[in-house]
Amino acid sequence: KKEEPPKKEEPSVPIDMSSKAKIRNATWNRLEAEDHVLFPRPCIDRIPRFKGENDAVEKLAQLDIFKNAKLVKVNLDKAHERLRLEIIQSGKELVAGTPGLRDAVFLVMHPPMEPSRFANRKAASRMGIHHLGLALDFQAKQVDLVVLGSVAVDMKGRRIGKGEGFSDLEFALLSKLGTIPPDAVIATLVHDVQVYDEFPDSIFKPYDVPVDVIITPTRVIRVEQKLDRPALGWSLLSKRRIDVIPIIKQLLDKEQASGAKIELKEEESDTETDRRFPIQRRRFMSRRRQASAPEPRGQMRGRGRREFSAPPPNRGTRTFRRRPRRQTSNSADSPKSEQLRDNNMTKPSRRGPLRRINKPRYTVDFSVKVNGLSSAVRIRDLKAALVERGVRPSDISWRATKGVALLHFAKRKPIQEPAATPGKNVNDVVASLQGLSVKPEDGPRMDLIVEVAQPLAPRAALVGPISA
Repeated sequence: KKEEPPKKEEPSVPIDMSSKAKIRNATWNRLEAEDHVLFPRPCIDRIPRFKGENDAVEKLAQLDIFKNAKLVKVNLDKAHERLRLEIIQSGKELVAGTPGLRDAVFLVMHPPMEPSRFANRKAASRMGIHHLGLALDFQAKQVDLVVLGSVAVDMKGRRIGKGEGFSDLEFALLSKLGTIPPDAVIATLVHDVQVYDEFPDSIFKPYDVPVDVIITPTRVIRVEQKLDRPALGWSLLSKRRIDVIPIIKQLLDKEQASGAKIELKEEESDTETDRRFPIQRRRFMSRRRQASAPEPRGQMRGRGRREFSAPPPNRGTRTFRRRPRRQTSNSADSPKSEQLRDNNMTKPSRRGPLRRINKPRYTVDFSVKVNGLSSAVRIRDLKAALVERGVRPSDISWRATKGVALLHFAKRKPIQEPAATPGKNVNDVVASLQGLSVKPEDGPRMDLIVEVAQPLAPRAALVGPISA
């Protein structure tokens, strides 16, 4: 028995096909309502990444148009990431235009020299192509297969994109430069819901690019009668569109320098004015609305137009504001403050930043070396043993891991108090510390050896005091 072709999914409610925008919105809404799309969502204002994209890519990979292709033109949309990975894994090269054609180059991505799962995914990602891609040589390479992103498509090959017109510009530009030959195959990957029987011819313009092959997760549709492909028509482009795309501006200047008479379109096309603002600004606009209070109606009536240099009213600034000080319980009216005030113990309030208190400086007079320490001994154990002998050094250099500690004895400056151990010299200190021993918390008592030592080089000048 012959296998029956899969049934086409027709919209339950007839849609209005009087314009491209209405067809786009109807297709996006149906994809979202029937849960046919994947991340990123919502798919509105995007090329939809649909469920079953792996099946559609595998069907394309089995076709001869893909097997025989060496250079494939794709888009950098998230919906084509799985396709770009298949191209890299098949050992083919891909070419993609920079987003919005802001840079005057098309990028070519070669397969990794040492293929791996990570390397292939990196080469197929948008950031990988942006950082690792090479500039396309328009005269050296020719594209064999062009894969366009589509929001909706009909059985005759009429294609509707997301409404920006950059795919049509890229195709016309590469065709003008000879990179896309006339016999190159144009394909698109869509969900079955995105395929319609027929669109009205009146909604299409001469610059719209048709497709030759339509691949869905369940079928492959070959257009019987191929439509004419557009060329780069200067009369269809406005001056504003040319000024924002450097590569087209360079091509225009080159043709005008050769003496060609070129007339541009005075009014902007519908693809330029259809979108009120790009997708990237929506998240920031919502944050601004939340951060700023809405302005009452009629408040701006009767006023003059605001200058462009002045900031918009009620818009949140991006500068960091100082956080207000936290009110502590020791306020002027708190019970604790009243008790301190009665006892004349009111703590003065601090104003301004904290000041670093400098410790008094000392000049090292002599040092005593203590040997026989272990890692189990703590500096507090040694201090306790020194206090019992009546010795208080000005500073201690602790090297218990090496079994050594240095006791520094210093003299204060003349304006300071007397030395820490007054009336004692190095011999008196060494004599008083003979037979010194320490008792660690976890271990037996240890006998120490005390001898005269030279001061450490860093402490030969000034050191600070310690507390016993």
